[in-house]
Amino acid sequence: MAIDSDFSNECIDCFVIGTQQDYENNKELFCKKEVNGVTYYVAHGKDPNFPAWRDTIQLNYFNPKTRQRMIDELLKISDLCDGVRCDMVMLSLNDVHESVWGWLNYRNGYKKPEKEFWHEAISRVKEINPQFIFLAEVYWGLEWKMQQMGFDYTYDKVFYDRLKNMGAEEVRGHLRAEKLYQKKSVRFIDNHDEEPSISSFNNKKKALAAAVMVSTVRGLRFYNDMQLKGVNVKIPVQIKEFNIEPYRDIEVEKFYEKILKIVDHPAFHGGEWELCEVVPVNESDRTFRNIIAYRWIQMRTVKIVIINYSSEISSGRVLIPLKAKGENVTLYEEFSERFFSYSETELSNGILIKEMSPYSFFMFDYEF
Repeated sequence: MAIDSDFSNECIDCFVIGTQQDYENNKELFCKKEVNGVTYYVAHGKDPNFPAWRDTIQLNYFNPKTRQRMIDELLKISDLCDGVRCDMVMLSLNDVHESVWGWLNYRNGYKKPEKEFWHEAISRVKEINPQFIFLAEVYWGLEWKMQQMGFDYTYDKVFYDRLKNMGAEEVRGHLRAEKLYQKKSVRFIDNHDEEPSISSFNNKKKALAAAVMVSTVRGLRFYNDMQLKGVNVKIPVQIKEFNIEPYRDIEVEKFYEKILKIVDHPAFHGGEWELCEVVPVNESDRTFRNIIAYRWIQMRTVKIVIINYSSEISSGRVLIPLKAKGENVTLYEEFSERFFSYSETELSNGILIKEMSPYSFFMFDYEF
C-alpha cells in the first residue's frame, strides 16, 4: 500500500512493523512513518526475489485485523464495479508471507493463520455478490492454486513468455493444458508492467500475430489501452498526463479495431474451442510445425484461426472436418475480406495452406 495512504494513518498496526534497530540495519527494507506524533518503522512491500518496493509499505496478513479490514475494502469495491484485479496475490499466501516476514511477525507475537486470506475474502464477497469477478496477478506456477481458492481468472504469464521468446511448438504445447485452467487464464501480451509488445517482441508482425492468438484462444482476453493505440513506449502508471499523439501507430490501431470487431462474434465467446492438427504437405517439408491452428464451433458457425508463428515461409494441411453444402466449401477470410473455395475432395486431406509468409494469419468464417 502507498506510504502516504489514509488507510495507513488510520490503521498503522495493520502493517508489518519493525524496530528502530531494524530500520538502522536495513534502510532499504524499512521506512520511518509518523502517525499522531509517534514514529513507526514500517516494512516496505517486497517480493522475495527482488528488492523492496520503496514507494509502498507492507500489510501484515498474519494480523486478523488486517484481514478483516481488507475484506471490508473488497466489499466496498464490489458495490462500485464489476470486478477487481488483485496485484501479486501470491505474496499474501501464508507460506510466502511467512518466508518473507515470518521472522518479524513471530517476534511481534503474530501466528500463522490456518486459513488462506484469499479463500476467506473471495467467499465473503461472493456470498453477497456472486457475479463479482476476481482477477489475480500471479506467477511461480501458482495459477491453478489461486483458481482453486476462488479466483475467476489468473494471469497466464507462461503464455506471454512463450509467445515472446519461444516458437510455435512451445506455444502449441501450452494450449494443450487442461480446459478449465485455460478458460480461467488471462491472455495478454501487454500490461502496465511490461514493455509494449510492439517493440519488445522485436518484430511488429510477430507482435500482431501474437495479438491474434491472445484474442482468439480460450480465456479472458486482456488488453492495455496503449496497446490498442500502437504506442511503443512504456508509460509509468505514476504519470498523471502523457501526450501519446507522437507515439501512436495508426496501422496498429486499425489492426486492433478490426480484430476486436471480428472476435466480438458470439462463437469466439460461447463456442466450443479445439486445437487442430497440422500435417505436412509432403515428406520433405517440415515447416508445418510452425503453424498453429484451432477452431471455434457454435451452432452452425465455425471460426478457424491459422497462424504461421515463425520467421520462415511455412506450409501445411489443417485437419478439420467441414460439412459441405454442395460440391464445394467456401471459407470467408475475415481480416483480408477474401473468399477461399475448396472442393469436397480437396478438404478430405485437410485445408491446404501453402507458403504462409512469416507471422501471417488467416481468420476463416464458415456457416453450414
